[in-house]
Amino acid sequence: MSHDPDVTGGPARLGPEYSDTADGQLESYRDQLETPEYVADLTSAAATYLAGAERFEPGTPVEWRDLLRSMRLPDYGAPAVFIRYLDQTDYARAGAGMFGELRMLDDCLIGILDGERDLVVIPVESRRLMPWRGAAGDGD
Repeated sequence: MSHDPDVTGGPARLGPEYSDTADGQLESYRDQLETPEYVADLTSAAATYLAGAERFEPGTPVEWRDLLRSMRLPDYGAPAVFIRYLDQTDYARAGAGMFGELRMLDDCLIGILDGERDLVVIPVESRRLMPWRGAAGDGD
C-alpha cells in the first residue's frame, strides 16, 4: 500500500508530550468554561476566524493566529513553513495521516521539523494561519 508522501509519520514521532488523553482534554475544556474570560475569548476567536484567510506562497514562514490553533503542534508563536494549497484530488486520496483524517476544511499543508529534525507535513485550515511574526520581531 502506498502512502501520500506529504502526510508522513505519526504522533509518536513528535514525542511523548504530544499524547494527551481524551479525558485530559475534556477536563481542560471544562476548566476553561469556568473562567470569566471564556466568552470574550470565544467571540474574539470567532471574529478572527470569520475575517478570512490570507494567501501564502510556498516556503513562507507562518504561525497560528491567536486563539485559532487546531492541534497541539506547532506551538503558538513557533514558525511552520507553508508548503502548498490542497486541491480536490488531495481529498480523494487522503487517508489517515499523522493527525487523523484530512478534514474538508483543511485547505493547505504546513511543515514543521520533528524531534529528529525531519520535515513533518500537516494538513490545516489556512484561515487559522498568519505570517510568522518572529521574522519581523527579530530586532525587537
